[in-house]
Amino acid sequence: MKGQVHLLERTNFGGKVYRTDLREPEEILREGFNPTGDFTAISNMLNNPSRNHGRDALVVAETLEGAIFYATQGSLDPYFYEIDASDVGGVSLLENLVLNKEGMLAHLEVGPDGSLSDQTGLANRMHEAHLSFDDLKLQGRPIVPLGRLTKEVEHMRHIMNL
Repeated sequence: MKGQVHLLERTNFGGKVYRTDLREPEEILREGFNPTGDFTAISNMLNNPSRNHGRDALVVAETLEGAIFYATQGSLDPYFYEIDASDVGGVSLLENLVLNKEGMLAHLEVGPDGSLSDQTGLANRMHEAHLSFDDLKLQGRPIVPLGRLTKEVEHMRHIMNL
């Protein structure tokens, strides 16, 4: 079933996306991000069956709120980063859930019934997207450190009763 799945993919994701990382901003600015290796909730959406192999991806949030939501799910205090995703290919979970629900559910290997949060491991609430790591490296996209955003994370934890 998974080998027949086709997800909508943008060749130019465009705009700003967000990521958290435990490493200091100086290290991220010097060395950049590493490709994502842990796809716990959603398998790599860049593994398109029309290619012979998958591509390395960087998991990001399409909104700052999505990145903050992600940070509320753990006890660590990560740094937040803004990345310019212009000219970077990628796949949006939410875009596929809205415009290509059948394809996305097949990728998730779930049926149409049930909670999207359960089916995506809360990745829908994180506004998860998978960007082409090679495009990010090749384009040398700017990374803007936003700090730890501790107040914002604590505020969201408070309103979510966590």
